[in-house]
Amino acid sequence: MVSLVRQLEATARAAGAQHLDVLLREVERRTLSASDAHQREDHQRHALLEVKAFHDTGAGMAELWRCAAWPDVTGARTALPALEALVENMARELRDTTPMVPCPRDVLPIVFPPGAASGCFFHEVCGHPLEGDVVARGGSYRRGGWGSRWPARTSASRTTRRTATARSASPGTMKATPRSR
Repeated sequence: MVSLVRQLEATARAAGAQHLDVLLREVERRTLSASDAHQREDHQRHALLEVKAFHDTGAGMAELWRCAAWPDVTGARTALPALEALVENMARELRDTTPMVPCPRDVLPIVFPPGAASGCFFHEVCGHPLEGDVVARGGSYRRGGWGSRWPARTSASRTTRRTATARSASPGTMKATPRSR
């Protein structure tokens, strides 16, 4: 499998990727279902290959992630040409479509429309950085603030809370409205 990973890395570099992370996992799952009358066991094996290509944009690193699965590791080896094409396309996509503009550092207004997508977005932005595994590896934007009150009680945070309260003006549109205390 080391040769497979080295070949994929060489393909990524030749296509212009700065770096390639490769994770190969062999997963074995046994499921036992039982009742008084029946007992059934299911046994499954899978090989999962995850690749993440990185490209230097000049303003930071951009990344692209893909995952592929096979019933066993042999399937991953025989799929090398398809994997090389996948990695090459990932590197090319990063190089050709990554914007070369820096991310703004100022406060940006965010408007959440009604619907489940807003809740999902909010969870991704605010929920995941608070999960234990993210905090433990130092990946949370809150990493330096544990033990302190957050958000701090300032006039800016009260203003932010008030203006973040929104009500629906019509389907598909939202308008921020100050909330009275």
